[in-house]
Amino acid sequence: MGTSQFQAADDRPGGGLLAFAHLDLGVTGRIAKPLPGRLYGLLVSNAGAAAAYVKLYNKATAPTQADTPVMTIRVPAAGSVAYDSTIGVGFTAGISARAVTGVADSSTAAPAANDVVAALFYA
Repeated sequence: MGTSQFQAADDRPGGGLLAFAHLDLGVTGRIAKPLPGRLYGLLVSNAGAAAAYVKLYNKATAPTQADTPVMTIRVPAAGSVAYDSTIGVGFTAGISARAVTGVADSSTAAPAANDVVAALFYA
C-alpha cells in the first residue's frame, strides 16, 4: 500500500484523526462516532478460518441486521485489510460498524470471539 495518507483532517488543537478500536467486532453493532463525520481509514484483521465482512453504517446508533450498510469490506480468512483516504468517506448521521461471516446485508452469522479486530480512523 505504500506510505499512509493519514493526515490532520480538522481544526481541533493538535489536529489529527480520532481512532475507534474494537478488539472483538462482531454481529452486535458498535458505534464509532455518534455524530456526522468522515472515515479516513481503517485497519481490520481476521484470525478466523472463514472470510469476515465488516459492514459500515451511516448511523449514530448501533446497527443491526435490519439496517443497510453503506460499505461492506471483505476481510479474507487469516488476513487483513487496510484502507486510507485523504478525502474520506462522508457519514451524515454517524459512523457505526459490525462484522459477520455472511456477505448478505441481513447476515447474523457471527465470527468467533476475538476473530475480527478493527480500528477506524475518522474526524
